Formats: sequence, C-alpha cells, structure tokens
Amino acid sequence: MAFNSFDGSVLLVSHDRALLREVCDEFWLVAQAKLQPFDGDLDDYQRWLADQQKARAAERLAQAASQGSARASAGAGTNASASDAADPSPGNKREDRKAMAAARQALAQRTRPIKQELQRIEARLAAVESEREAIQARIVQGSADSSMNGAQMAEAGRTLRALEDETEALEARWLELGEELQAIEQEQPA
Repeated sequence: MAFNSFDGSVLLVSHDRALLREVCDEFWLVAQAKLQPFDGDLDDYQRWLADQQKARAAERLAQAASQGSARASAGAGTNASASDAADPSPGNKREDRKAMAAARQALAQRTRPIKQELQRIEARLAAVESEREAIQARIVQGSADSSMNGAQMAEAGRTLRALEDETEALEARWLELGEELQAIEQEQPA
C-alpha cells in the first residue's frame, strides 16, 4: 500500500477500519472540544467509547436518583393537603423509586437486544481477527519456506480478503448499533 511506503506524515480521517489498522502508527482523539493523542489502537478506542457510554448512563441514573430524593425531601416538610394542592404528584419516595425502576427497566428492554448484538459482533470480530492472523502467518511462512504453491497462496489471499470484507461490515454494523444505543440512552429523561 502506498501509505506504508511513504516516509512523511499523513493525517488520515476514515471510517474504513481495515485501512486504519493497516496504515496508522498512532491515533488522535477529538472529544470534548479537544484534539489529543490517543494511547491505543482501534480496539482500545471501541472500549473507550463503551466506557464513555456507560459513564453517561450512570450519570443520568445518578441525576434521576438525586432529583427524586430532592423532590421527596422538599415534600417532607409540608402536610399532605398542602403538597397535594401545590403539586398533583407529590414527591413520594416509594413512587419515585417505582418510577425510576420502571424507567430503568424500559431502558433495559430497549437496549438489551442491541447490547446482545454488539456482544455477538465483538465475539465474531475477535474470531475473524484470529483467523486473519493465522492466515497471514501461514502466507508469510509459505513464502519463506516455499511450502505453499501459487494456487494455495491465491486461495489464502481470497480468504484473507473475504475476512477483511467481513471485518469491515461487522465494524460498520458495530458503529451503527453504538450510535443507536447512544441515541436511546440520550433520549431518557435525566
């Protein structure tokens, strides 16, 4: 590939993960209005994204819990009839907990199939990567000791290309699902 033989520096922005894996020596992260070096590879980036999504979801749950307890403590100092008149739905702790539990359960029902598919994709990506590495090692070994004939090399190359195509499709689907999951989690009331 021309990028690999180029001696200079190139800033490459791409969604083609196979290309990025092939040619990039380092990654940069654009997040929170900052550009900074990213210490890791694409797999580390996927884990970082997942951690960020989990942190945002936990923050939203904590905010919902603190708002529920604030409403409950605000209603505790008044008598029932005054709080009923001021707010048709008083900050009853039990009702707040039930509402938060119902919201978490609804969120879990909506996100569970997406998370399961993400796990299946991640498992398949790991298997494909392992298979790719084995084929690449076989090609290198076959080239070094001439144990593979031309037809075997061509077949290994075709298999490698098919695995790269599958990796690209799986990664594209992984990104789609990640965006879908993030959208669902962001639409939940804080």
